[in-house]
Amino acid sequence: MTAAPPRPHVPGGRTDPAHYTPADLPAEFAALGTPVEGLGVGQPGKVGLLELTFTPLAGATRLTHHFQQFPLQVFRPFYLDSHRPETAFVYVLSHGGTLQGDRARLDLVCAPGASAHVTTQAAAKLYRMERNYATQLVNLEAGEGSFLEYLPDPVIPFRDSRFFTRTCLTLHPGATAIVAETLLPGRVAYGEHHDYALYAAQMEARTPRASCCSPTASSSRRRPPHRTRPDSSGHTPP
Repeated sequence: MTAAPPRPHVPGGRTDPAHYTPADLPAEFAALGTPVEGLGVGQPGKVGLLELTFTPLAGATRLTHHFQQFPLQVFRPFYLDSHRPETAFVYVLSHGGTLQGDRARLDLVCAPGASAHVTTQAAAKLYRMERNYATQLVNLEAGEGSFLEYLPDPVIPFRDSRFFTRTCLTLHPGATAIVAETLLPGRVAYGEHHDYALYAAQMEARTPRASCCSPTASSSRRRPPHRTRPDSSGHTPP
């Protein structure tokens, strides 16, 4: 049996805005921090949190740590692949779509030797946002010799939506990770073609020795409508 790595310490607790608020938020988003009427940022139902740790136990990968806060949640793992019977399949559920002022954070750890496939139950819908914006933080860690697939369903940005997402992958020696993010042009039936107000996606991959500010590789895309080509490439440092 391989022990799961300790869960990262949260200095101010999960309710601390610093826990679910992206650091170094692009200026385009910081300028849109207008308070949301009704349920504002940080209110119940506006901050989705999910912590998952997978550990190999008795020939299969088990979910050994699980914390969830609405609107993010998961069901028990399934074992669906006859060629990799030890792999745990987990579906992340989020009720409804993403609204202005929503904040989400997912922390996923694959302990050494674990094997997990994580996806979502449906495409992520980003609704129109007249105030503020929505953000998502995804922290992935693949322990030594582990196998991790993180393949969420596509993101569908509605007209005038504003969304920032950052994915950080820490890859230990001998680990394998397959990570993908897919952006659709919008609701084709409504004639939308990248008509969102602002969309930014950042992805970083690092080794355990790399500092938080020194990723091994990174890709960043910012797309204000009609200013940046949706098919333009991201940026990877030398």
